[in-house]
Amino acid sequence: MHGNQVSRNLNAGDAGFLSGRKIGCRPFAIGALPIAFLAMLSFFPAAVSASVVICQECHSPATTGGRVNAAGSAAVIERADQLNSMGLASSLGRAFNGTERSNAAATLNGLISQTQSDSINYGATKNFTFNNLELGGVIDNLVYSSGPAIAITPGSTTVSYTHSGGAGGNCSTQFLRVVGRGTGSGAVSADTSVRTIQVSVNAPGAPTVSNDSITIGYSTSAQSIDLSSIGAISGTPPGTGTTVLLSTLSPNVGTRTATGPDTLTYASSGTTYAPTLTLPYQVTGPCSTVSASATLTINVNPPPAPVVAAVGPIVVAAATPTANVTTLTSTGVVLSNPSGTYNFAIASQPPPGQGTVSLSGANNSIVTYTPDAPFTFTGSTSF
Repeated sequence: MHGNQVSRNLNAGDAGFLSGRKIGCRPFAIGALPIAFLAMLSFFPAAVSASVVICQECHSPATTGGRVNAAGSAAVIERADQLNSMGLASSLGRAFNGTERSNAAATLNGLISQTQSDSINYGATKNFTFNNLELGGVIDNLVYSSGPAIAITPGSTTVSYTHSGGAGGNCSTQFLRVVGRGTGSGAVSADTSVRTIQVSVNAPGAPTVSNDSITIGYSTSAQSIDLSSIGAISGTPPGTGTTVLLSTLSPNVGTRTATGPDTLTYASSGTTYAPTLTLPYQVTGPCSTVSASATLTINVNPPPAPVVAAVGPIVVAAATPTANVTTLTSTGVVLSNPSGTYNFAIASQPPPGQGTVSLSGANNSIVTYTPDAPFTFTGSTSF
């Protein structure tokens, strides 16, 4: 060895500022030192020598790096210097000044990434370890900085994060942020720069839907149908704020409307009765996942009978049959799908001696009146 030697020295990664212990050292030739260490020497010219002593317990092996807690934090360098008298123990013969600490921290900051990437499954819990932070000596523990709630494992650089999951969760990227903190021991307290783990969220599987059916009463008012309540949806829940995706009714009678993630309404037609309808549907889950298609069968109970309109009074001849006395009409649900035949029928004839009526034509809607012999009845009758 010749020239000035450094007993508490800069190193690959943190310039030897981060040790919290007095330890033995071993020599390394300058040519063997990594770029991180060599980049630091320009800030401490008096400490440069033909060979440099590396503090191997905290910062070796020199060729693979060491502690870089001080990256971006001059305060960590100041704390390490106060704890270990690194500047005094070197050929500087004094504590490192503010400019030296800031320059060294900035140089280290450019040699590492303070953000690392990882992923987590939707709704899962996972442990994450922060790289480039080492506890013991200068830095004692991790402290929450910002981002979602995390559980910090005491005495380690590992934290636990639980994704919220559920119907209201999302797949937005999460940022877990901490600082390393050193306190007490007769030196200034110091925080490292903020370290971040960028966590991408793996989308869950889409909700599972199945073919199902429901029976409802006939009503022209909207009736609610809950797909989850009838057991048509399972697995991943439908996403909060979404609406069920509805295809076209078959037959296309009445009105269907999506009202929520797993709910819809159906209102029957006021003129046409469809006893059975099918409705393909899909459900959207968290993170925009979409289920396969399934079919909901809606069975509708019969509607009220049509109402026949009253007619008359009509004056006819007393002695001869009168055809086409009137054409009957009705209101209400008078059609169906699939189509059917709905004919008028005589519920009761006029009283004996007052004649008879018969029906003909489309849907038996045309009335013919035939008076009874000996054709002596006059007055009013009804059927």
